[in-house]
Amino acid sequence: MNNNNWDNLDGKGRSGVKGSDIGPEPAEPKRGRGRPKGKHSNKEMVRATAYIPKNLYKDVKIKLMVEEMYFSDLIEKFLHEWIKK
Repeated sequence: MNNNNWDNLDGKGRSGVKGSDIGPEPAEPKRGRGRPKGKHSNKEMVRATAYIPKNLYKDVKIKLMVEEMYFSDLIEKFLHEWIKK
């Protein structure tokens, strides 16, 4: 039985149910260490840098937050559209 700060002397936890009364704890899926893989780890992606005016960048960041979109996804979308022209 797992002992934690919520265990009372009678062996019951915060819910009042003994740990052995509720069955075994579900196994958590195995994960690797650290953060999940991102675009920087993707061999198909490359980093590009561009200079834009501060005010434009600020306005773009605000709109991206409202639309719940990433800056790199916006740039990728615009570049695909530009190539199609």
